[in-house]
Amino acid sequence: MLHDCISFRRSGIIVHETPDNCFPAQMICTRSRLFLLLLTFLSVLSCAPKEYVEKVPEMYWPLPPEKPRIKFVNLVLGSADAKMESGRIKSLLFGVQGDVRFVKPFGVAFAGQKLFVTDIGGVYSFDFAKGEFKIFGRDELRVPAGIAATDERVYVGDVARKRIYVYDTSGRAVMNFGAGK
Repeated sequence: MLHDCISFRRSGIIVHETPDNCFPAQMICTRSRLFLLLLTFLSVLSCAPKEYVEKVPEMYWPLPPEKPRIKFVNLVLGSADAKMESGRIKSLLFGVQGDVRFVKPFGVAFAGQKLFVTDIGGVYSFDFAKGEFKIFGRDELRVPAGIAATDERVYVGDVARKRIYVYDTSGRAVMNFGAGK
């Protein structure tokens, strides 16, 4: 039976077919080459650097000597920031689909674990407890600016229509009132 082997000689590396009785000290057979290649690949892969996450220092406002009243917790740039950790891992593997980012945010309101932001595209709702993101008010609102929220209602002021729109916290329109149409 013949095998492909590599011989190491002083003149260079020679690939040739040899019978089963090739000398182990002088030749490495094909199976051994594959094993060494796999071992090298795994060694290099295991030496890859770990992802470095910079720890953000705790920031407060106002600065001393006054008593701090506001603490920086997190930065929210768009819909990807509302997702839970499993969603972030999925987005790293398969890419982010339909990531919505702020265009021109105007107002911000909190109700429990929900964050509401008015933007040119409507009202963005971030539910951090559930890891959900929604947009509502796209059809009714032209220029949503001011916003206030309670546990049951979200009040949005549209400066172009001169009206106040009332939604429940899930984004369903409840009523509107004001001078404009």
